[in-house]
Amino acid sequence: MDNELRKRFNPDGSLLRRQQLRMLELLEAIDVICRKHQIPYWLSSGTLIGAARHKGFIPWDDDLDIEMLRSDYLRLLKVLPQELPDNLALQTNETDPNYIFIYGKLRDKDSHLEETNSYDRIFHYTGIYIDIFPLEKIPYCLAWIGGHMQGRYTIS
Repeated sequence: MDNELRKRFNPDGSLLRRQQLRMLELLEAIDVICRKHQIPYWLSSGTLIGAARHKGFIPWDDDLDIEMLRSDYLRLLKVLPQELPDNLALQTNETDPNYIFIYGKLRDKDSHLEETNSYDRIFHYTGIYIDIFPLEKIPYCLAWIGGHMQGRYTIS
């Protein structure tokens, strides 16, 4: 089934397949750096689902997401600029003043990717990327309150 889905949504040589393979190269680069500096991370969201369910990417998936604890994220932000090859860039609001997100991206400088919503048109780096999400540890009581307040509606 997975072979049929991949052939349907991203056959070898397709733009999406080439993008997925480039994102995999970006992940390999960040993995080497994280291992060298003992920075733990994990796959998340559709990337994790794809790895578990499809033994790779979800056939139609066009992004790659990793997560790590904020303390590890801050360490990574310090070492990445010195460790990255010249064709890759760390994108944060410190490395790109027009970047608007609270998480980082590892960008390929040798490609160009246009998001359908065009919010990235003002970014300095616009290449293929992987998202790097920091997670914050919070006390259990705050997590419990947040989980119980989210989505509660009443009808009068």
